[in-house]
Amino acid sequence: MTQTNTPANTTTPVVSVTEPDFQQWMSAKKSQLADWKTGSENGTIKDDENPGLMFQKVFTSLLVKIAKGEISAQYLASAELAIRGLDKDGQWVGFEQAEKIHFPNS
Repeated sequence: MTQTNTPANTTTPVVSVTEPDFQQWMSAKKSQLADWKTGSENGTIKDDENPGLMFQKVFTSLLVKIAKGEISAQYLASAELAIRGLDKDGQWVGFEQAEKIHFPNS
């Protein structure tokens, strides 16, 4: 069972899940990471397109903040797409439209 609530002084919802849900999610993510590693090893995924390698050059201090939830990698990816004028599928829509897509409440 999943619950969502928004703490005081923030607009970011906090999602609470049960331990079995979390363990199932973690197992799926570990499997996905193993698939990416295999893809890298056998050449079916280019290194520069492999999600399993994207944080290799990131400073440890930033990785720690991402892992703790202090920095949202998803938010930063959306911001980068908007800056490039791309929608959520990576298609060119122009800067103004991309801003509306990624940050509709701004």
